[in-house]
Amino acid sequence: LLAFLALFVASAAPECRTPSRRIILAVVLQGVAAVAAEAFLNAGQTAVLLIIVAAQAVTVLSVRHAIAFIALLNACIAWLWYARSHQPSVVVLSLLPVMGFEAFAALTGHYAASRERAREHLAQVNAELMATRLLLEESARAGERLKLSRELHDVAGHSLTALKLNLARLARDPGLADREEVRVSTALADDLLAQIRQVVGALRAH
Repeated sequence: LLAFLALFVASAAPECRTPSRRIILAVVLQGVAAVAAEAFLNAGQTAVLLIIVAAQAVTVLSVRHAIAFIALLNACIAWLWYARSHQPSVVVLSLLPVMGFEAFAALTGHYAASRERAREHLAQVNAELMATRLLLEESARAGERLKLSRELHDVAGHSLTALKLNLARLARDPGLADREEVRVSTALADDLLAQIRQVVGALRAH
């Protein structure tokens, strides 16, 4: 009984949420401990421990394997009771209530585990949707940056290039070549065109 309790605590620990080999082994050994307790104590009441085992078995084993495991444990208990009383009707009548509670506990455990798995799946899908939305938003921002870089390059870049050509033509005019305004305007146009090219390059690189 102490071994059964220790195994139950080990399999029900908060950090043991996902079925692992250790948890499956703990549940299987709980069933063995329950049968062993019934065999050694000859009390008849220790079979109720199989209800606890049934509730856990459906959460760590497949439904088919859990049913087979619980059926095997009940067969062992029935054999022990029959070897003690040699009355099949007494064995059946005594075991039926226990099996009914086992079925109820197994269904409850199965639905609880299914709900937990559904909740985890929903959380995973929600996280994937959030990640997809972030990717779409980033893609939209990247598209806007690319569109802005093209507009800067096509509109502002071409206009500034045309402005520089006109300023260069004015600078070749003997009457305007020495004007400070022409030199300042040419320098400003060169500087602005260089800045726009730098911004366009940064946007495209990003």
